[in-house]
Amino acid sequence: MNLINTIVEWVVFSSKDPARISLTVRGILVGVVPFIIAGAGLADINVGPDELNGIVDSIIFLIQAFLTFVAASMTVWGLVRKLLNTIKVHQEVTHR
Repeated sequence: MNLINTIVEWVVFSSKDPARISLTVRGILVGVVPFIIAGAGLADINVGPDELNGIVDSIIFLIQAFLTFVAASMTVWGLVRKLLNTIKVHQEVTHR
């Protein structure tokens, strides 16, 4: 159980500021937004003429794609930063 708690703390809390949520977790949470948009039916908004619907659908697609990219970037950068900081701390502890 202690190992599980250690892993959860390592993933959830920031390696830069342990009082904050990690960038990895924030990236995952931002990544959920496009699924909420699609799941809430916002992609099927009917505003009138077919041309206007196409524009709205395109805007929603761009928002989803952008947020997916942001989420992936945040998640990958957070994980890389966390790994680098963990390695750095581990090296400092072993060199003492």
